[in-house]
Amino acid sequence: MKIGATVSAFNGNVDTDYHFTKDTIFYANIWHILRDETLFPDPLTFNPDRFMQPAKDEQTEKLRDPFTYVFGYGRRICPGMYIALDSMFVVAAMSLATLNIDKKKDVNGQYIEPQVEYSTGTVRYVLHIDCLAASIF
Repeated sequence: MKIGATVSAFNGNVDTDYHFTKDTIFYANIWHILRDETLFPDPLTFNPDRFMQPAKDEQTEKLRDPFTYVFGYGRRICPGMYIALDSMFVVAAMSLATLNIDKKKDVNGQYIEPQVEYSTGTVRYVLHIDCLAASIF
């Protein structure tokens, strides 16, 4: 399960029908939030175009923005979130500007569809992918 930072209740809190005692620990289940089918149709399919479609209203737009969730909340929000975003932008921009990235080809010159495998755990990443990355210089 992908989770965010923990938060605990300072005092006994009552929220609707639930009572949370002092020092109750809460986890934000980011994995579930970002796979809410009411906000992200077919959430398990890779489809970057879903973020290009305008939301119905401003509140829905904010809920659909992953930035709202992935860096934590309140006092525990990640202090390096802007550095992380800017660093990733620079890495992506420099890679796209300086490399030709393509699928591998077989002996007949036909493209080979890559088989992508992911890690499991709190941080998910691609284990291995066969592709060609050649400098454009």
